[in-house]
Amino acid sequence: MKKTIGLLSAIALSSTAYADVNVGGFVDAGFMWTKDAKSTNGNANSAVFGVNDGAVHFTGNSGSTSFLVDLGYNTGNTALMIDQAAISNKYDSGFSWWLGRVDRILGGEGRDSNTWAFAQQSHLSSLLNDQSHTGAVLGYDLSDMLGLKVLVANGKASGNFNYPQFGFRLDSKSDGMNFFLGGVFESVGGESGYDFDLGATSKMGSIDLGVEVLLSKASVADAESGLAFGLHGVAEVSESMGFGARVEWENGKFSGQDTMVTQLDFTAGPNFVLSENASAYLDYTLSSFSGDNATNKDSEHSLSLAVVHNF
Repeated sequence: MKKTIGLLSAIALSSTAYADVNVGGFVDAGFMWTKDAKSTNGNANSAVFGVNDGAVHFTGNSGSTSFLVDLGYNTGNTALMIDQAAISNKYDSGFSWWLGRVDRILGGEGRDSNTWAFAQQSHLSSLLNDQSHTGAVLGYDLSDMLGLKVLVANGKASGNFNYPQFGFRLDSKSDGMNFFLGGVFESVGGESGYDFDLGATSKMGSIDLGVEVLLSKASVADAESGLAFGLHGVAEVSESMGFGARVEWENGKFSGQDTMVTQLDFTAGPNFVLSENASAYLDYTLSSFSGDNATNKDSEHSLSLAVVHNF
């Protein structure tokens, strides 16, 4: 890994004569305590310190062409991995393009945890079939208030272009309101799957509100359609403190099969500005499970602390 970082640094330094290279990123570390109402392992409590997320971003441009290399770390990785690596261009006409590996085009919440309003990722974001795409994204600004993105990429299930993905996203903003509508489609072996995502956010004084609806179908035989809904609000209490609450529900069919288990999450807690570049989030979450197959637990309680530092 040191050799990899050293090589990237050498490339960045050797390219300064041709491009403006910027290095940034963030680290997200914290603590989580969880208690299951029912448990099959004999211990319903767990507590752990951990590094939740982190990334180092290399960005720059040469003329009108820009590049991005995003080395990310999260709890699923034991080392830095390439989350994004792409080349892009934007023209005065409003057209733009990205080529390479980029973060998902769907979702009301960003992939990196330093963009979240809570300590933990929203349940709806975790249900999306894709966290990134390898392919091309074409964009066009239809007006100052409306933008369109079109995706052509390798399929997630196949990992190549034999079963490609196609997608789109529309973003609109007007008078403090932001809307988005998007979809990603893939067919594998004659079985079609999709994600449809619709949402809106609004700022009303010191309060940020958001709503999102997700409809999904896995590209497997006899798949059931998954439906999820989320609503959140974050209020600024003072210059250094805020408070947020979030409610999310899903019908338990995002695996592609009817699991007969629905999930309802309620999250609430304060957030604090520690410095110009650092923030802390403290959340309590209650997850309630119901359905014929919800035999292992009825509900789950968790307390999460995340401290995020941007650099």
